Amino acid sequence: MLYETELLLAHVFSYKINSNICVLKEIWLIQRVKEGIRDTDINFKAYKVDVYELNIKVFLF
Repeated sequence: MLYETELLLAHVFSYKINSNICVLKEIWLIQRVKEGIRDTDINFKAYKVDVYELNIKVFLF
């Protein structure tokens, strides 16, 4: 029973780390898009589409 509990805790901990990595990747990508849009002065509608596409790509990892 103790071994099963340890395995379960290890699995949950691993899942939490992977979730945090996905969130950090998403934040980094969105910041990069915002910087690029500031530099190129693209309209807001194009910005929203890029962010939504990045969100989809990040969660597919």
